[in-house]
Amino acid sequence: MPSISEMPYRMGANAFLINSSNEILIVQKCSYKDNEWDLPGGGFENDESPTEGITRELKEELGDINFEIISQSQYINRYEWSEDNIISGFAKRNKWYRGQEKVQFLVKFLGNKEDLVFQASEIKDHNWINPSDLKDYLIFPNQFEIAQRALLEFGII
Repeated sequence: MPSISEMPYRMGANAFLINSSNEILIVQKCSYKDNEWDLPGGGFENDESPTEGITRELKEELGDINFEIISQSQYINRYEWSEDNIISGFAKRNKWYRGQEKVQFLVKFLGNKEDLVFQASEIKDHNWINPSDLKDYLIFPNQFEIAQRALLEFGII
C-alpha cells in the first residue's frame, strides 16, 4: 500500500434532494451502522462531469425518478477514509484512494415518494427529514458542518 499522503481523493457528488414539503432525503447505506446517515450520491465513473455523476447516481440509487438539478455548491465535501475503507476500496476498484471529495448539489424532487425504488445492494433505509434535523443524522466528522455551509449557500436554512 502506498503512503496515504500520496493517494488521491476519489471524486464524487451528493445531492440535497428536496421534496415539495421542503424535506431532505437522507439514506443509510448497507455498510453503515444504525445511527449513520448520508445524502444520496457516490463516486464518479471514468471521466464523468459532476452533473453526469450525480444524475447517474440518483437514477441508480433511487430509480428513474423525476428531478431537477437547481444549483451546485462551491463547497466540496472532502473526507478521509479509515485504513479499512482504503483497503476495501482498493479491493473493489483496484485503485488507491485516501478518501473522497464530493461536489454538492441542490436537487428538486418532482415526483411522489412512492416513485422511489431504492437500490437494495447499496441502501438499507431512508428518511425524509426537516433540514433543521440534519445535525441529528449527519454524525461523521465534519459531515454536518459541511452540509450546513452548502444549505446556507442554497438558501435552505
